[in-house]
Amino acid sequence: SGFFGLGLAPESPDWGTSINAGRGLLQFVPFPPLVPAIAIMSLVLGMNLLADGLREESLRE
Repeated sequence: SGFFGLGLAPESPDWGTSINAGRGLLQFVPFPPLVPAIAIMSLVLGMNLLADGLREESLRE
């Protein structure tokens, strides 16, 4: 639990935990950790593109 009782409970799933749990299966089945890894990659890429677009728009004025 987080500070002051706020935050995620230790047993709640997140993308990093899903990737780590699927890491042991990579030798046999490579797909389980790919879904959360692609989700993280898409989020980061999307946020970078959004920030670049906002920066370019602010410099145009």
